[in-house]
Amino acid sequence: MRDEPAIERYLARYAEQDTAAAPVPVEPWRQVLVLPAYRESAAVLDRLAQLGKSGSCLVILVLNRPEQESDPEANRELRGAVAALPAASANGVAIHRLCAGLDVFPLDLDRRRGALPRAQAVGLARKAGMDTALAWCAAGAIDSDWLCTTDADTTLPADYFDSLQALPCLLYTSDAADDRRGVCVWG
Repeated sequence: MRDEPAIERYLARYAEQDTAAAPVPVEPWRQVLVLPAYRESAAVLDRLAQLGKSGSCLVILVLNRPEQESDPEANRELRGAVAALPAASANGVAIHRLCAGLDVFPLDLDRRRGALPRAQAVGLARKAGMDTALAWCAAGAIDSDWLCTTDADTTLPADYFDSLQALPCLLYTSDAADDRRGVCVWG
């Protein structure tokens, strides 16, 4: 990351408490996608698998549940499908392999916090996931110019990450002409 002091200040002051310690992968992931999910089927994983074609992608899957949902097992199907994937642990962080080129980190806010306030549920889940992605970028576990997020019911094109290179940066972190770090939202 280019503006480490600003990122460290943000993480220290504003990051959600659920930000997990960064694992130390053999090589950093080249792409990251934050995906809040509530009451989604395991088919979400099938839709994500095509993104592995770009290689070295991490999906931070943020399981959440709004307070109006009385069933504490609302995320059981997707939670179980992720748990069934092959996993490796680094720094106590379980990373699941969906397919070649695509790993999944389940950030289970539903289990950690329980139901989230109705007005904050998906937004808070997205923020916790993006805070985790930013912290892992700062730690060197992710080496990407983009922190991406979308909804679990969105199907992204297989070339989604490849197409980011042609986009103008949406949020500049410095005045350097070659600084393309930014945030991209699709879906």
